[in-house]
Amino acid sequence: MLPSQDFFENLLRWLDSEQRRFAIVPSLYASAAGTRQFVKRGLFDKNQTISAFYGHRRDLILHLALNTSTVAVTKDYYSSLGGFDERFLDHGLEDLDFLLRLALKDGSLPIPSDLLTDTRHQSPAFSNGFRSILNLLSLPLFLEGIVTLHQWHKRPSGADYYARRSENWRLLEENVRTTLQDGKPKEPSRDWQSLIRDDGTLDSVLAVRTLVRQARCPPLDPSALFDEVPQHYFHSNRWWRRVRRGLQRIFCRRCRDRVVNN
Repeated sequence: MLPSQDFFENLLRWLDSEQRRFAIVPSLYASAAGTRQFVKRGLFDKNQTISAFYGHRRDLILHLALNTSTVAVTKDYYSSLGGFDERFLDHGLEDLDFLLRLALKDGSLPIPSDLLTDTRHQSPAFSNGFRSILNLLSLPLFLEGIVTLHQWHKRPSGADYYARRSENWRLLEENVRTTLQDGKPKEPSRDWQSLIRDDGTLDSVLAVRTLVRQARCPPLDPSALFDEVPQHYFHSNRWWRRVRRGLQRIFCRRCRDRVVNN
């Protein structure tokens, strides 16, 4: 993840403006072509990158990750959380576990009825579960132009790297329940109360519209924040990828049948 030239200056201004104790920094994930176009000498061109995102340039920007492991937090607030949970291993959820404990300890956010729901969406306007409340904290930074760029790289191919995700989810659930039990529940602010539906879930479409309206310099066309078309629809080799996955499923099924028959 790379910063823009004005990243640290703007991040400090954001923290100091309201004496905030922490900030969750969003990241734009670039494609290989986007990485080559936007990155120079360890920095990225923020204006061009954000313009590409709002311009629906999926060939350059794969998606916006609002909640990442790039976090600015005061030392005392970090210590009060106990830091990161070192029981997490391999890929998945250790960063979101920390962000969620960070947010819940603040006590001012609404607690949706589907809090412990782990569903990914392309668009922040369709988020649910814990991501829907984390977005309330991180989307305002993106609307202020405070964002990093995630450079394109190949994903690890080993299945073992993702094997502990179920165990990691169990740890996240345990930590969230403990945080809620230990904390003193507060009444969410009036702005947040208006976002809760009758079933207790958070209306992310309304949340995004509200935050865009409150932004100091809102985008002229915020439709990219509501774009739920999956990224794989834009892959140049989409047809071949689908054929390859189909062949892999057939081959694996035949291998299992042979094992059973033998």
